[in-house]
Amino acid sequence: MTAEVPPPGEYAIDPARSAIAFSAKHMFGLGTVRGGFRLRSGTISVAEAPADSHVQAVADAASFASGNAARDRKVRSKTFLDTDGHPDIGFTSTSAEVDADGVWRLHGLLTARGVQAPVVFTVTEAETLGDELSLAATATVDRHAHGITALNGMAGRHVHIDAAIRARRIPAGPPSGRPAQQGEHHMSDLKIAVILGSTRPGRNGKGVADWVVDRAGARTGAEYELVDLADYPLPHLDEAAPPSMGQYQGEHTKTWAAKIAEFDGYIFVTPEYNHSTSGVLKNAIDYLYGEWNNKAAAFVSYGALGGARAIEHLRAIASELQLAHVRQQLSFSLFTDFENYSVFKPAGLHDDAAVVLFEQLESWARALKTVRA
Repeated sequence: MTAEVPPPGEYAIDPARSAIAFSAKHMFGLGTVRGGFRLRSGTISVAEAPADSHVQAVADAASFASGNAARDRKVRSKTFLDTDGHPDIGFTSTSAEVDADGVWRLHGLLTARGVQAPVVFTVTEAETLGDELSLAATATVDRHAHGITALNGMAGRHVHIDAAIRARRIPAGPPSGRPAQQGEHHMSDLKIAVILGSTRPGRNGKGVADWVVDRAGARTGAEYELVDLADYPLPHLDEAAPPSMGQYQGEHTKTWAAKIAEFDGYIFVTPEYNHSTSGVLKNAIDYLYGEWNNKAAAFVSYGALGGARAIEHLRAIASELQLAHVRQQLSFSLFTDFENYSVFKPAGLHDDAAVVLFEQLESWARALKTVRA
């Protein structure tokens, strides 16, 4: 059937009113398993030229439910989805087209169990309801394309997907369905700081932070800015009053506080030193309190073991500061993501993980603006 083309603009998918249903054959085709996933977040960019429109969405892999607890545990296990290692299922469209019958199709890439494969969604319904969109689309996914090959015959190879989406129009950057071009101004009211948490000579963090900012530059839902701690030289905490009182005396503190207050969310780029974050980053965080409150944070780390232990310490610190931290994180290994341990050349799999991080962070940062209002 044909579907109405929605008005151009940026729309945020409402996970609470959206659903992803699936069905697949089992028992050598004699039966059908039905169930669903929960969406985490997503955006729909409708362009002036509809073929230039773009869709991104992320589902919670661990939310897989089919009404059979034993089967659900099996599907979530390493045998199938491996939700502990790959908690997200993501879709990013690459093109849109309409056929002679007026049927719209979204071509894109689906990432499941960390493996990306092409998929085509056919839009079966699209309706504009004030500032909201109601969409329905279907697709067929070949699980073998994602390296999920267990129990052939007993579990069907192809999975039919039905997506029912509700989305609300949001203020956004150029509503063209494409990344903003150089010199083009983002219209989003959301500001995210990418805080580079290392000041050492020859630091590896600069390449990591530049990569994050570069990937974020394609976003239209928020403006991202690099905040380099090397540009904000702070002595060891030298304020007499606790930061929670907000009675800052030093000019360096006031300058730092004013900068951090500009943003709605943060991406902390941290090395791992002695199983923790860097001293300079911890010091910079400790200087302030109210400027961090009721905002959103995400973490990017690097190190011999990916820097994961630094992130765990930062999560505890963020919680004390009423800084809400999203689940998705990026961890880069000195062995596999750096050439000669110094030149940043990340593996391609991090691109999809970064999209998930940006989606989660922007959703939480936008929601928390209402808390601070």
